[in-house]
Amino acid sequence: MNRIIQIAETASTNTLMLEQLNSRQNSQAAADTPLWQDGDMMVCYRQTDGRGQRGNHWESAPGQNIALSLLLCPSHLPASEAFLVSKAFSVAVCRCLEALGIEPLHIKWPNDIYAGDGKLGGILIENTLSGPWLKASVCGLGLNVNQTRFLSDAPNPVSLKGLTGRDYDLPTLTADLHRHFLAANRQLAEALDKGQTSSLQADYRQRLYRREGWHPYRDSEGLFEGQLVDVGSDGRLSLRRGRDGEVKKYAFKEVSFVI
Repeated sequence: MNRIIQIAETASTNTLMLEQLNSRQNSQAAADTPLWQDGDMMVCYRQTDGRGQRGNHWESAPGQNIALSLLLCPSHLPASEAFLVSKAFSVAVCRCLEALGIEPLHIKWPNDIYAGDGKLGGILIENTLSGPWLKASVCGLGLNVNQTRFLSDAPNPVSLKGLTGRDYDLPTLTADLHRHFLAANRQLAEALDKGQTSSLQADYRQRLYRREGWHPYRDSEGLFEGQLVDVGSDGRLSLRRGRDGEVKKYAFKEVSFVI
């Protein structure tokens, strides 16, 4: 039975789950009684120092938003294709919110959930490896729910309440998210067993932010107009630079969206 464990307050659910995982793995007595198992989730409604990609931080008013971390342990997934976990997880977030009538939603590479040009949530996935294979993924989500006033200098935050004018019950929404995460985990496991991930890839691709058309980007060479081509299972973004330009692949932080 997969569990949702609520923490009253923590700096970061990802940090806490990783610390507990590492502590248990280093304890001989814990070998037969793991604290966290595949599909278990930690949630906190008062997170004080949420982390994002490459040291970014997430502003969250106490008791108004959701911060969670889900443990996934996909089998038979090479570390080189670990971004498939991010694809499954982000699609699950979108499916859950779409079921509530929040749409259109988009996944802004590599780790943001967007409504229009506003950032609704951020994802941070931290992996542990066993040789060339993925051992476990701690999948973190910070979701703006009932907060409508943002004090940080983040350029474009938006919340569910800001979009709909409705207040949302955090435990109910948390349970909805967990159900969609477990369904996505099953989809990923089945796809890996069959060696066929095209359906998952298509679900992810159709929700990509700026999936169609030409848009401004910036890389080490400066500002350019680009067309999104794809996001590989290794997590790299492929963009066509200029109308007659080459397709170039970018890792995290090598290119930015100009919004």
